[in-house]
Amino acid sequence: VALARENAINDVVECERLIWGEGVPEQWRDAFDVVLAADVIYGVDGSVCGPLIDTVSRLVKTDGTGRVLVAAHRLRFDVHADVFVGAVRGAGLRQKEHLVLDERGREYQDGRIHLFVLGVGD
Repeated sequence: VALARENAINDVVECERLIWGEGVPEQWRDAFDVVLAADVIYGVDGSVCGPLIDTVSRLVKTDGTGRVLVAAHRLRFDVHADVFVGAVRGAGLRQKEHLVLDERGREYQDGRIHLFVLGVGD
């Protein structure tokens, strides 16, 4: 919300605080064609995966057209892969695609980026 105000876009962008695992505003339920989540899988035990996936599954359209894109760096994702996949299944989402993107220069020499495309239904 503060960033929208700082960048003078609060009249064209609607912002609201969203805490993973807590309620989703009614007007946002089943409302988005695409939900993008980047660099959000972290922590020692992967405990953010369940609340994150639960929340995004409530935001994305459930008519079969909605997609959730989750990007995660390999070094963090590999530790939490099982927790992430379990959370996806538990929320009723299906993995549509899993891409592993190549290195992006010196900063990322030792890793790759995982990009998951998730959806509801077939």
